[in-house]
Amino acid sequence: MIQASVLNEAPRVRMRTANEVAAMLALKARGWGVKQIARELGTCPKPVRRYVRTGSWAGYSRTQRRPSLADLAGWQEERLVRHGGNDDVVLQKLVAEHRLVVGP
Repeated sequence: MIQASVLNEAPRVRMRTANEVAAMLALKARGWGVKQIARELGTCPKPVRRYVRTGSWAGYSRTQRRPSLADLAGWQEERLVRHGGNDDVVLQKLVAEHRLVVGP
């Protein structure tokens, strides 16, 4: 039986270094296939294919998300002041006035 903690753990993906990507590109330039490069370097073909396609190493960059309630920041501040900081009331007003679906 598998323990619950094992199921909740996400596999760790190691970021490739610039030297590893340079090795991938050099082997591809010599005519090696993606699967052969992956076996040689001990990785799976997917990152090899990605780096070969882009032709260079790129660091990790997280996309910037805009907060979903950013447009209502002034409205929220005003309601918090009006209702004495009672966030439950502000949440009820948010649902009632702006028809937002709020869940746990």
